[in-house]
Amino acid sequence: MSASSSERLAEAVFERDHHVCAFFHNKDEEARALKPFVLQGLAAGENAIHIVDPSLREDYDRRMSGAGIDLDALERSGQLAVMAWPKSPRHGRIDRLEAARMVDQLLRASRENGYRRTRVLGEMDWAVRDGIRDDELIALEAQLHEVYLLHEVWVVCAYDLSHFGSAIVLDVLRTHPAAMIGGVLQHNPFFVPPEEMIEELRGRGGLVA
Repeated sequence: MSASSSERLAEAVFERDHHVCAFFHNKDEEARALKPFVLQGLAAGENAIHIVDPSLREDYDRRMSGAGIDLDALERSGQLAVMAWPKSPRHGRIDRLEAARMVDQLLRASRENGYRRTRVLGEMDWAVRDGIRDDELIALEAQLHEVYLLHEVWVVCAYDLSHFGSAIVLDVLRTHPAAMIGGVLQHNPFFVPPEEMIEELRGRGGLVA
């Protein structure tokens, strides 16, 4: 398949399924696979939001610079925002309401600033480093999916398989209507609507609110 046909395939999947989980074995593989997603959006004048673990910011800067992205200029112009997830004082949990509110406000601001679409890249390794429980992370993904439905947005949640076990990977798949595996982006038949996923998590016990 040619590069151009691959791009058309990816565009077709994103037009149908705006929220994608992507699995990689290391950060360099992630950078190569997601480079077109990032560069095409920037070239089209779209807004970009990248959510990155602050402890990995230096590595993130290196990978973006290696892709030919002028981070300083893009951040100064406001086209790109790089940030972290909000911290939660509760051990093992994230403030899901605050995270959803933050993302919603950012996407509303993007629209108000005249951007026709926003591309979000969420690097999910922070959840492991912060000790976030698996059920809390999956509940966050489900809750954010409902926020994304309100906006003109394409989202990639990037998971490094060296940090996540098989059980949570299966649940991650179930919270995203599309998936990138082995660099191939495709519709995901295992997707479960957010409200059903949240109810299932509550049924397993331990999930609060």
